Amino acid sequence: MCITHDTLRYTMCITHDTLCYTICITHDTLCYTICITHDTLCYTICITHDTLCYTICITHDTLRYTMCITHDTLCYTICITHDTLRYTMCITHDTLCYTMCITHDTLCYTMCITHDTLCYTICITHDSMG
Repeated sequence: MCITHDTLRYTMCITHDTLCYTICITHDTLCYTICITHDTLCYTICITHDTLCYTICITHDTLRYTMCITHDTLCYTICITHDTLRYTMCITHDTLCYTMCITHDTLCYTMCITHDTLCYTICITHDSMG
């Protein structure tokens, strides 16, 4: 379906096991792309005007989220395994890096601020703190 008067263009393609949607609006230069595979869901949304890109992938037993915003240079990465949760967040503009790992019975937090050269490490075990 194409509408030339308002400069809106829609393109939708559906294959055998994969769905792909592409929507482009030339007036605002926005482009969206969404793909869903057989056992894995992957979403990719790109807005060229603000240079934002989002990518979300969900596997069979593992959830992985990746979001990158190039304008503010923020990158978020979240991985959730079968029994382990791992979070990683990096903000390159302020040079802050956060790393949090939650195992089966142990919580570990790591925070590093390179601008002031501060590093914090907190580990919380099953019944003790240290």
